[in-house]
Amino acid sequence: MLQKMMFVLALVLAPLAGLAAERGSADEAAAMVERVVTLFEAQGIEAVVAAVDDPSNTAFRDRDLYVIVGELGGDLVAHGANPALVGKNLDGMKDSNGVMVGVELQKTAREDGAGWVDYVWPNPATKKIESKSTRVVRLGDSHYAGVGIYKD
Repeated sequence: MLQKMMFVLALVLAPLAGLAAERGSADEAAAMVERVVTLFEAQGIEAVVAAVDDPSNTAFRDRDLYVIVGELGGDLVAHGANPALVGKNLDGMKDSNGVMVGVELQKTAREDGAGWVDYVWPNPATKKIESKSTRVVRLGDSHYAGVGIYKD
């Protein structure tokens, strides 16, 4: 009887383990954004934007992890998952909880140089609104880059 229950439990929980494996971790997000910093320091913002915009570049997109690059003035210049947002000013964009996402990303990059920003956002993999935490870093005097993890 116990073996039968364990078997049923394993069948029920096995798909959940796969979901966890499909999500990027905070460490992976931080490592990805550090790769952006390395590229920025070596080749500049144009190379970063080109790399982030390249859908085949797995250094900057992996499972549900992707890079965004913005100007500290508010405009998004690259988005690894949703190119339709490129050129949009994020200053007025807020999540369903009222967090001014663009403002908080810029503020953290500008004032702290690097940090984490928490908000809710559509997950391109699940198409659901989920809790998200983005590691954001400043790139020189005028830009920032971020990579977020979905936590739901």
